[in-house]
Amino acid sequence: MSKQVFGIDVGSLNSSIALSSIGAMTQIMENEYGSRQIPTCVAFGARMRFIGTDARMQQENNPQNTLCYFTSLLGKHFSNPEVAIEQQYCFCSISKTEDNRIYLSVKYGGKTRHFTPEQLTAMQLKTMKQLTKISSKLSDPIAGAVIGVPVHYGPSERQAMMDAATIAGLTGVQLLDATTAAALFYAYRHPQFPDEKMPPKIVVIVDVGHKNTQVAINAYNKHQLHIITTACDPNLGGRDFDRVIGEKIRREVENADRSQKWTPTALLRLTKECERLKLCMSTTNSDFPVRMDQVLPGKSIKLQLSRAEFEMLSTELLNRFKLLLTSCLQSSSISPSEISEVELIGGGFRIPAMKDAIRSVFKQEGKSTMSCYESIARGCALFEELTVMDTNERLRLQAKNALQTYWFEMKKSLEGSLSQATKLEDQQEFSQVQDWFDGEEHTQKEYEAQLRKLKLLRQSIDSRNSTLGMSQEKSVAFKNPEIERISSPLESYLRPRKENSDLSASAVQLNNLPRSDEPIIYRSGAVKPHKASENRFTDLPRFVPRPSTPPLTSPRSSSMNVLPTKSDDVTRGTQRPPGMQTASDRHSHASSMGHLPQVESTGPPRSILSASTHKATPREQPSEQSSLLKSTVNTEVKLERPAASSLASSIHDLSSHSTSSEMTAIRKTLESSIFDLQSKLQSRENVLLDQGAHVTLSRTLNETKNWLRGDGKNRSVEDYTQRLEELRRIDKQLAPQFREAQWEISNYEQLLQVLLFHVILSLLCTTVRLQSNSKISSLQFID
Repeated sequence: MSKQVFGIDVGSLNSSIALSSIGAMTQIMENEYGSRQIPTCVAFGARMRFIGTDARMQQENNPQNTLCYFTSLLGKHFSNPEVAIEQQYCFCSISKTEDNRIYLSVKYGGKTRHFTPEQLTAMQLKTMKQLTKISSKLSDPIAGAVIGVPVHYGPSERQAMMDAATIAGLTGVQLLDATTAAALFYAYRHPQFPDEKMPPKIVVIVDVGHKNTQVAINAYNKHQLHIITTACDPNLGGRDFDRVIGEKIRREVENADRSQKWTPTALLRLTKECERLKLCMSTTNSDFPVRMDQVLPGKSIKLQLSRAEFEMLSTELLNRFKLLLTSCLQSSSISPSEISEVELIGGGFRIPAMKDAIRSVFKQEGKSTMSCYESIARGCALFEELTVMDTNERLRLQAKNALQTYWFEMKKSLEGSLSQATKLEDQQEFSQVQDWFDGEEHTQKEYEAQLRKLKLLRQSIDSRNSTLGMSQEKSVAFKNPEIERISSPLESYLRPRKENSDLSASAVQLNNLPRSDEPIIYRSGAVKPHKASENRFTDLPRFVPRPSTPPLTSPRSSSMNVLPTKSDDVTRGTQRPPGMQTASDRHSHASSMGHLPQVESTGPPRSILSASTHKATPREQPSEQSSLLKSTVNTEVKLERPAASSLASSIHDLSSHSTSSEMTAIRKTLESSIFDLQSKLQSRENVLLDQGAHVTLSRTLNETKNWLRGDGKNRSVEDYTQRLEELRRIDKQLAPQFREAQWEISNYEQLLQVLLFHVILSLLCTTVRLQSNSKISSLQFID
């Protein structure tokens, strides 16, 4: 039974949820309307409550009782300037409690009811949780969930989100910055990065959402992801561009008719028309008419809007966007020529003027290779999947990977410089290991025992080779006597960094963030000035110091935890997840993938991460400076792991002895016989078989399959031959019954065909007779 994990992105306009089972592909859940984007909206009728698409559909008819943008009010006091900004987009009344908190008032059930933003967010989360239960396998347990939050969220906002998750009944909840989730998903989609000794690949991720814009500059290596700088403007998004269009239309309408009153329904229709115009002008450079009949029925005002006029109206917003990009680039101390790619996500980056700003700042075009609306949810699910893996299972797979790695490295040596020193007995013993680990799954201790056995065999061959005066092959993979492991390309990013990292620390209070045109810059790590003769990123920190502030936990939930690292001898539940940092401790350590908990190798968690070829790079001995990190360094092996079907044929290259070849051939013959007999049992002739023979054949096939899977470790060719002869004997006994059954079925089909032919012929004759009688009757009537 596999475990399920969820990644949730609760946006200001839409939400999405990604479901992932351990070792399976991540999928985005769809609601009952088949939409992968669930509106972040809650509406209240006379006796019913609507959430998601249902709430959005009745928003025009019930605007005062339809609540949107409530996630922007999480954790804020009524005196916060953000509340006044959100009141412009909300048609319900926003009031304050005695302790200066916020609640929204609606008419529900004939009474006026008050809901806090945490309660409304909990309603949205609970609906998404129920959606996963309907769409996923109910038998699989839920291991945990990660919720993506904007990078500008402070301690109060994050605590409010945790409270909402607790109210919704979610367990094992963690919070992760949206920029970190997007960076992690980019590493999942583009796993090919430079080695640690090479200059990193610099990628800029620009997330233009409906309400805010976030920018992150990331440095990728094969075993490291460093988020150099993040910047955010919490009040610059797609809705602001809609607002400038709406203000233009309202001015024109008021100039033509000063008595025009704008009702909430008319304002909602105007917003939809502004979104349509923005999309049209982003696609085509021409004038587009405003459909005033859709906004104000009965009005005959003719208005047009062009792209040039739209860009002129959005000058202030575009300048703020460009300032945000420029400030983020300057704070990172990176030149545009060093940037490899600019990745665009979110729904608001399609405006041509914004793309031009990106091109002018980063000197290259922005790309959209990831899912624009689903990257954060998928990144959260990926983070949670890598953190909930069972420790024992990771250790077992680690030992298995180490054995396979050593086996293929040793195979290469035996075929090369050690071929003359290898005896026939050595080749037989070596080839038996393949059958052993290609069979059933084994425990960690069994894999370790086989690895020790191979190492003893290698030592014996090496000593014999040295006596023959041959040069001993020196392979890095065999220098470490400890069990080595293969790490997945993505898991290696989840490694802590050095404690003595020189990071910039400047606390910023975001709890009462005023609206300002100045972007918020978060310096995640200081980068040394560039010199032409050195690699400036060789000194990127590998560890992040432990936050000095106390962990942020929910008083009503103790499930907010992650797996501890090797260096943290603590139990699960006593430490706040590193991905859920506050504003103060975000500046006390690097906002990089070093925040994430260390995850041991379990092999690729999904097919795309394994790259299907299982290629890796050779290991290197750790230097003196990294000798203390020997147990946590993630490296990969160079040789390719062939599929199970090709491993059997590769044995022939190891030895000229016929025993291994005969065993492989007889095993394949036995498996083929089992498959043929199973096909016969599933054919239509089996219904005519003798009941006793049918039971005997089924029992024999089951016993043989169990024997192949369980008791075949030390089997011989005679054992295979005996099983094969028994199956052939049963097949020979049943052959006459199968032939007789085929003959009876064939005769039955022929009889049916004859009967069908006579029935069709009889129907045709009857039809002809009726037509003839009808013609005769008509002639008699005419006469």
